[in-house]
Formats: sequence, structure tokens, C-alpha cells
Amino acid sequence: MRVMMMGFLALMVSGCESPAEKAEQLVARIVATPADWARPGHKQTVIEAKDELIKLGPAALPAIIDGLGDDNRFVGMWLLEPILASGESAVLPLAAALTDADVDRRRWALFAISGLASKEIDISAALPAIQRCTRDEDSEIRALSLMAISSTKEDRGVPEFISALKDPDAHVRSEAAKWLGIVATVRVPGARLQDDPLPQLSESVIAEIRPKLIAAFSDESAIVRREVVGALSEYGPSVEPTLREAMKDRDAEVRAAALESLACIRSDGAVAELIEGLGDPDIPVRLRSAKWLGMLADPDTLLLSRRRPSPLPTIDPLAFEAAIDSLTTASKDAHAGVRSAASDALKKIGR
Repeated sequence: MRVMMMGFLALMVSGCESPAEKAEQLVARIVATPADWARPGHKQTVIEAKDELIKLGPAALPAIIDGLGDDNRFVGMWLLEPILASGESAVLPLAAALTDADVDRRRWALFAISGLASKEIDISAALPAIQRCTRDEDSEIRALSLMAISSTKEDRGVPEFISALKDPDAHVRSEAAKWLGIVATVRVPGARLQDDPLPQLSESVIAEIRPKLIAAFSDESAIVRREVVGALSEYGPSVEPTLREAMKDRDAEVRAAALESLACIRSDGAVAELIEGLGDPDIPVRLRSAKWLGMLADPDTLLLSRRRPSPLPTIDPLAFEAAIDSLTTASKDAHAGVRSAASDALKKIGR
């Protein structure tokens, strides 16, 4: 009888636990231990706990955000979905987590904020905290904060991107250049993703960004120079001198990116430069030269490209006649990818 009574009382206590207490128990199941994660069947336990956290809604957020501090990256991955399901209610708690001493918690909070923004949830209330993260002691946090700022859909993030071009960490600098290009992809007047709802960048902001990117091309890191060259393709014909300089870079990927960017902005000499690229000693340059010659010759393919010039260039078909001999030679290249791209380009030119 006593055992039965104790069981009954346990059920009563369990039934009386608050949503916050239940959330703590569910998060504990996900956090578990390394031994638990290695145990067969634990994944199903985690899935069930995650689904229950989603049902609890915003009441579970304190426990979930506390769990983000676990050093097992799989924990953060599983906790992201319940956070995103909480919608706008999660914005301020996540902003508060950005001041936490735990670097893992700050890191996952930034991931979650970016995820909320991708779901068209307004994260502007978290912007001050995100901007402070651009000065975080951890370089990954600084890089992630740029990603989060890029999703706020406001011009206020541009100064952070520009400042980050001089960050001591090359990865952060490359991310800054990349995001300045992505922002411009949809927000420079006449940009190629015209159907995107984001407001256009003002001419004054564009004028501020362009020289900063050009100056960043002198970066000692090839990765940074690569991202700078790619971003410059979104800032109009005035960047051509820098792109032409980049075609002489010692890094093959930088040279290849420069050719792509010249094609994207419809440089008057784009076809001639791509023909020259077919003779480059490095495979990435020859490969992309052949690929872009084919794309410029075929507007339909160009429209489907992730990177396409806008407005689409009108190139005299006769300009491609000069490429035929070089493409024919490239169709016999030692590298299979170059051979394939050159052969495809010849077909699009009509040869």
C-alpha cells in the first residue's frame, strides 16, 4: 500500500510541474552525457524531447537558452528548432544571451537570431546586442555577428561590415567582404535580384562602401582578396581597374574570381579577358574562363546562374568568334572539367 501511495504521489508531483520545470528536464535529456549520445536509441529520446519543447512554446526558452552553453555542438543543433518555433518571443532572450560569458551560448544565440530573421521575423530589437558582438574577443563570434547583422534588412549594419574589413582575423575580414557583396546583390539599384523585397541601398551608402572594398583588395590574405573581388562585381563598372589588377594576382582563385566579376559587370573587354584566361597555367582560371564564355554566349543559361550580371549584357555575337580557336584548344585540355566547359561553350556559340 505504501509503495502504491508513493507512486500515486509521484504522479501527482509530476503532473504539477511547471512548464519551465518540464523544459529543464527535457533539455537535460538532450544535453545528456557523451556516453548517452553514443548509446543506440538516444537519438529518438532527443527527438521526442525536442518535439515536447516545441509544444511548450516560449515558456521553454530560459531552459533552452541555458542548454546552448553545452560544449557538445549537437546539443545546440537540436535546440535551434524549438527556439525558431518560438518566433518573435525568442528575440529578446537571445539578445540577452549575447552578453553571456559562455562563448558557446553566444555563438548559438547568433545562429538562432539569424535563423529567426530567415523566417521573416523582426530581429531589430536584438541589433544593439549583435553590434556589440562585432567587437567580441572571439573571432568566430565577430564573424557570426556579421551574418546576423546582414539579415536585419537595415542600413545600420553597413558600418560594422566596413569596420570588419580591418579586423585582425582574416576569416572575419573575408566574411565582411562577402556580406558587403551579398547585401549589394539585392539592394544596389538595378541589382540582379530585382524581386527581393529588401529596400535599396542609398547612393551615398554605395559610394561609401565601394572605396573601402577597393582598398581591402590590398589585403595580405588571398581568401580576403577573393571575397573582395567577388563583392566588387556588385558595385558597377567603376571597379574595373581593381578587377583588372586582380587578374594579375599570384593566387589562382583570385584571378578566377576577377574574371567572373568582369563578366558580371559586363566589362567591354570581358570576352577578350576570358579568352586570355583560357591560357592561364592554373586549372581554376581556365575552367571558369571556359564556363563564363559559354554563359555569356547563352542568355538563358545566364539567367539561371546564381551570379549573373544585371541588367543582362548585350554582347555582339561576333565577339565570340575570336574565342573559337582558344576554346577548341581548351576542349583538349589535360583537365576533364576544362575540356567539358570548353566543349559546352563551343556548342552555345554555335560551333
